Amino acid sequence: MSWQIILKSEVYEEDGELKVYWDSKDGNANGDAFYNGYWGIMGFGHNAQERQGLGEKYLKEMIDYLHSIEEGEIEADGTLPDADGFWDKMLSKNIIQSIRRRGQ
Repeated sequence: MSWQIILKSEVYEEDGELKVYWDSKDGNANGDAFYNGYWGIMGFGHNAQERQGLGEKYLKEMIDYLHSIEEGEIEADGTLPDADGFWDKMLSKNIIQSIRRRGQ
């Protein structure tokens, strides 16, 4: 991994894991993830209106960014019940590979 990537973004290592804080190109979405042999998305959100397909667009942008750092499967980690529909849809479209729901 290049130090240039680390210096241009909010990526750091903590306890042997990569940690990433991501902002979309337009500033309307953000998220955080860790890498430990796979990418675990801990937080993800956007300011766009729901049901417009922008959540999927922003999630794909975030995943592209994560994969530019390190390839790996994507897990939605610690999802909240009110977002289950979104994550289930992303799983069914194979945008993410697994979901770990909060409390599991």
